[in-house]
Amino acid sequence: MYKITSKFIETPTRKLVRLSDDFVKSEESGDRSPEALKDAHVRLDITVYQDEAASIDKEHIEGGYIALGAKSVDIRIIRV
Repeated sequence: MYKITSKFIETPTRKLVRLSDDFVKSEESGDRSPEALKDAHVRLDITVYQDEAASIDKEHIEGGYIALGAKSVDIRIIRV
């Protein structure tokens, strides 16, 4: 009747790295080595108290990760 065939099609991928800094509990997670960040799209979640959120220099933090080899950095501030 019908002959079913399949073919693998290779598609481009992006290297994603998710990092977390919790300044409320003084914890951090994720591999921040240059090897892990090279050519990666980085998402950084920063947890801080509400009154400290305005003091975070997102551009400075982003520049640091770009200098380590990241392609892009998405910084998200989580206020508690």
